[in-house]
Amino acid sequence: QFSGGVAHTIGQSWHREAGFDTRNAKGTNAELVQLVMADKPVQPLLHISGEQVTGDLVSDLNAVGIKAERLIVYRQVQQPPTAAFQQAIEGSGRVVLPVFSPRSALILEELNIRSGVQFVAMSENVASVVVGLGGSNIHVARSPDLSDMLDLTCELLS
Repeated sequence: QFSGGVAHTIGQSWHREAGFDTRNAKGTNAELVQLVMADKPVQPLLHISGEQVTGDLVSDLNAVGIKAERLIVYRQVQQPPTAAFQQAIEGSGRVVLPVFSPRSALILEELNIRSGVQFVAMSENVASVVVGLGGSNIHVARSPDLSDMLDLTCELLS
């Protein structure tokens, strides 16, 4: 277990469980940059991310004089929808569909989603992509984290 480091995050993360002192911006890259700036780090920062990201956090940090580099540690590989998922989004039953990223929303564009589906968007940014796909019944999580996504999804299903 790591001890003594600071992890600046957007939303919930595993960092606290890994021994980091976690500081959560609970918002956007811009809010995260403001949080990091307030901490005035003296050491270069490492942005640990997936291959697909929204925005360019490293460039944003470098632009305000904070040295940062990015380390890609995972890749999300698109999978075809299951038959059950396809039936649900095309059928007449009640469907609440959580959408966690703009990329996920764009993947949904390839599917035949009927008009009655309710979308739960991780952020306003995600919601704007869902709207662009023709989604009209869109709810946005209070903050961009798994807990709020789950709360809102369960609320809509109850």
